[in-house]
Amino acid sequence: HTIDSWYLVVEEDRSELEFTRESNLERPNAVSVGFWDADDAYEFAKQDAHSFDETTAAKISYQLPIVMERNDAHLLAFEKLDDHLADKEVVAFTLPPSRSVKIGSVLEFQDMTGPARYRITGEESGLARAYTGERIAQLKTEPAPIENNVGRLLPPAPIAPVLGQLLDLPLFAPDVPEENLVFAATSEPWSGAAIYSQELGGTYQLEATLSQATQFGRVETPISGADPHRLARLSFEVVLSSGGLASVSRLDLLSGKNLFAVETNTGAWELIQFQNAELQASGKYLLSGLLRGQSGTEATAHEDIGIGAQIVFLNGGYVHFNVPDARLNLDVTYRFGPTNLPVSEAAYQDIGFNTKRIASRPFSPAHLRQSSQNGDMSLTWTRRTRGSLDVWNTPDEPLNEVTESYHAKVFVNGTEVRSWTLVDPEVTYFASEMALDGVVSEFEFEVAQVSQIFGAGAVSRKTIYV
Repeated sequence: HTIDSWYLVVEEDRSELEFTRESNLERPNAVSVGFWDADDAYEFAKQDAHSFDETTAAKISYQLPIVMERNDAHLLAFEKLDDHLADKEVVAFTLPPSRSVKIGSVLEFQDMTGPARYRITGEESGLARAYTGERIAQLKTEPAPIENNVGRLLPPAPIAPVLGQLLDLPLFAPDVPEENLVFAATSEPWSGAAIYSQELGGTYQLEATLSQATQFGRVETPISGADPHRLARLSFEVVLSSGGLASVSRLDLLSGKNLFAVETNTGAWELIQFQNAELQASGKYLLSGLLRGQSGTEATAHEDIGIGAQIVFLNGGYVHFNVPDARLNLDVTYRFGPTNLPVSEAAYQDIGFNTKRIASRPFSPAHLRQSSQNGDMSLTWTRRTRGSLDVWNTPDEPLNEVTESYHAKVFVNGTEVRSWTLVDPEVTYFASEMALDGVVSEFEFEVAQVSQIFGAGAVSRKTIYV
């Protein structure tokens, strides 16, 4: 369409045709599109589009989180460049009320560079009709030649071996039931891990998959023994498999934060917390402010833990799965490896494990006390509750077991001389029994609560003086 110039309204403060153009310095002469290349093993790639306008060196980049073929990305780059160049020249003119132009119409005008086409984009009506239009640029862009690339096949990525560990732990988190076994694993690079159990006939059943890598550690300086349940002014250095550690407040520490399991010299796992973590120049961490023997693992708290002991940080990088009662105290074969490979692959490793269900082990009784009357010794204690059942508004702790039961024993010079099976947290050791058992001035008394699933739990022991 064309409009004769004599139809145009000339206003006092403007010419009949008014052209505006953005400064060349503000216009890009190149566009880059980043994408995931479907033609090149999904590697990240870029395609560029350039104009021949040398008055500016501006370049705009787009990073697109999508998979594209290279030719599609090539065309998209030039479309983006066209958008930036075409929308920067504007014409403004006014027509009398008797004349009108539809929005979207394309008109041709003689501008500063010669004949040019403009698409009408705006209209304002008043005593006259004012219009604006954007130039449809005759672009000087030229797609660069693109190679006929059919892609390349990359060699298979090496399979990273998975470091895996099964842990039969006491209750340490409210979301881990007593019946469950804990699986921890890591690899470099990390691609997830899966663990299977061997069924009858040699088949394998998937038990769990782990998406977040476990943070492992290795003890670099010995961990000294300490009284359990008391904040010990101890410290030791640890090397981490990955990530870092952070200090916590005293309140967070007492709320259960910064918990880890460490394999003791006897092979048992002790749960310990730390309050402070300091990164050393060597890359190791110095951990201090320790609470040893947590969650019923106080039996090993007084023992030193040597250099090289393995640590598993219980900060979320683990998974747990159910072990049925029928598999308790039996040797079961488990197989673990990368999640993205079938269980039959050589990258999987077999491990034999005998689950005792430590989470069902009763805690050791507390507050062993004795009183004597007429030569008879009265012995009492207080049971402890596992997990999150610790309450303060009842006279007794809630009972985790089906029935309340205890095993108590007396030792003289290291030899067991008497035992009881009890249903209440008390027993009387009569003077006549002590005489019969050869007690002269002292004896060792120990007591454990009994679980119908686990058996006798952790022991409390005390020397009693007659």
